[in-house]
Amino acid sequence: TERSLETMPIVQGTAYWAKLDPNNPAQKYQTTSREDTEWCLDLGLDTKAVKMIEGMNPSASVKDGKKKNHASGGPFFKFKKNAFTRDGKALPAPRVVDAQKNDISGTAIGNGSKVNVLFRAKEMEQGQWEGKSVFYLDAVQVLELVPYEGGASEDFSAVDGGYTGEEDFATEDNGL
Repeated sequence: TERSLETMPIVQGTAYWAKLDPNNPAQKYQTTSREDTEWCLDLGLDTKAVKMIEGMNPSASVKDGKKKNHASGGPFFKFKKNAFTRDGKALPAPRVVDAQKNDISGTAIGNGSKVNVLFRAKEMEQGQWEGKSVFYLDAVQVLELVPYEGGASEDFSAVDGGYTGEEDFATEDNGL
């Protein structure tokens, strides 16, 4: 049996790469099955938040955004919650609420949004994470929303004076 000490702390920070759409969890790295999906967000942290998280002895580490060339440019922590149990049972998505605690599930949260993250910290008493706390993302409260622009901001824009390709490559004599 898995005995655990569970707490539900809240940490404030800046959201990056939030994938919290209840109907569209993110595919885990190098997996393909629908069950290998999760809701997640990277939370940019200030010094106080880093101390709080590291003081809880997490199974995952606070990453250095400068070294990793991460959008946060500073320390960040990845919070996540599986979309399915090990035996394939669907789990509820993390709650997403606004500053007044109204449900705003499905709202796309852009990088730079200020959020509170409510998570469960479960201290493991056996296995590879023995003595460490595993964090589960339970809810996100958006304090300042930076709207997610989707593909629009990531698409190319025309560059004046830049390279323009030839229309018909077949007629080119390139000496081969």
